[in-house]
This record gives sequence, C-alpha cells and structure tokens, in this order.
Amino acid sequence: GSSSVLNLNGTISSCKAGSSGGGVYLGTNSSAKLVMNGGTISGCTAGSQGGGVYVSYSSTVEMSNSSQIENCSAVKDGGGLYLYGSDAHLVMDNSSISNCSASKSGGAAYLAGQYTGISMDSSTISNCSAPSAGGIYLSGGHASASMENSSSISGCTATSSYGGGAYLSGQYAAMTMQNGSSISGCTATGSYGYGGGAYLMGNNAELVMDSSSISNCTAASGGGAGLSGVQAELKLENGSEITGCTAANSGGGAYLHGLGGRSSNAKLTLENSSIKNCR
Repeated sequence: GSSSVLNLNGTISSCKAGSSGGGVYLGTNSSAKLVMNGGTISGCTAGSQGGGVYVSYSSTVEMSNSSQIENCSAVKDGGGLYLYGSDAHLVMDNSSISNCSASKSGGAAYLAGQYTGISMDSSTISNCSAPSAGGIYLSGGHASASMENSSSISGCTATSSYGGGAYLSGQYAAMTMQNGSSISGCTATGSYGYGGGAYLMGNNAELVMDSSSISNCTAASGGGAGLSGVQAELKLENGSEITGCTAANSGGGAYLHGLGGRSSNAKLTLENSSIKNCR
C-alpha cells in the first residue's frame, strides 16, 4: 500500500493491544511515519511488541517539541517503541522516553533491520529496563545511534544480558556521543551482563565519544562500555571521560574483545580524554 503518516500533538494514554502497538500501530507494505509534535503516549501496553508504538517497513518515528513516551510496556520487545525494517529510524529532538519496559529486548526502543538508526538531539531516555538492552536496542548491519547537544541515557537496566543503556549488534554498528551527551547510572547484570553503559558487538563496531561522558555504570564486564568484534574501536576525544564505573569481572571502565579472543583486533584510543575512578 501507499505510505501512512500519523501526526500526533495530543495524548494517547492507558491503551492496550493483545498483540503489537499498545498505543499506535502503523503496519504497511511500504514506509510509514509517525510525527509527534508535542504529543504524549503514556501507560500503554502490548502483548507482543511495541508497548507505546509499533511501526514496520522502513518507517520513521519523529519526536519533537517535548514529545513524550512514558510508562509503556511490551511482553516481548520494545517497551516504548518497536520499529522493524531496513532504514527504520527514530528521530528525537527535545523529547523523552521514560519508565518503559520490555520482557525481552529494548526497554525504551527496539529497532531491527539493515541501516536502522536512532538520533537524539537535546533528548533523554531514562529509567527503562529489559533483560537485554535496558535503553535502546539496534540490530542489523550498519545500525547507528547518535547522541548530541547534551542528550542523555540514564538509569536504564539490562537485567540479564548486554547493554544497560544501549546495545548495538551487527557489522559496522556505530554509536557517537557529542557535545556534552552522557550515559549515566546504567546497569547490565547477570553472567552475560556486558556493557553497563553501552555494548556494541560486530566486526568494525565503533563507539566514539566527543566531549561526552559515561559515568557510574555497572556490569559483569565492561562497566562503562564493552565492544566485541574484529577491529572494534572505542575512541574518546576532546575531554571525554568514562568515570566511576565498575565491573564484577573484567574491565571496570571498558571491555574490548577481538573475535576469537584476538584482543589485538580491538582498539582503544584516548585523545585528551580519560578513563578514571573505575574498578
């Protein structure tokens, strides 16, 4: 069918779906778009995916002007939002996702497909939880997440697996943090609790921090950040820091692991930046 567009600047609250899309479901055979301009989706639940929002097929969700998704939950993936398909994107500008949960992956948001992306500008994700990826989950080659202009992910928890704040999986997965952005107070627990702040897994995966911070995060390994894959790289520049993070096993500040145990394939770069007070 043709593209579907839904504009929301009001409120959707306390809605429930037995399957997907507790608040909003946009499912088409082509791209769809949800535009939230000051809108709110609150207290919605889904028996499968997308407690607040479910969109499919290379779709986009745009949140701006203090839009909010809050207190939503999903029995499977994507407590706040679930986006599926190549080039699916979540764009947040001065907006927030908070207190959302999923029983599998992506407490705040779940995106699956090649070239999926999340962009945060002056936005926040807070107090979300899931067994894997308490905050955001992106899976697929060239998946990307960007945080800029003091955007933050805070207080998120992966209760049994990877990525308290963020988990990206796939070749060339990339996460960038710029202009005072931060990940703080996030936790990844359990024997597979890698990357309290963020975990990236895949060949050529890259986490770049520019004038940004990861602080007071906790994990089994990689309290601040974890990366795994051939030529995976963690790069801190322009006064960035990982601080006050802890790991029960390995890498209080950062954990890097090359494919097949060849750690020389992973790279850590510090340029006028620091990893400190971690244990």
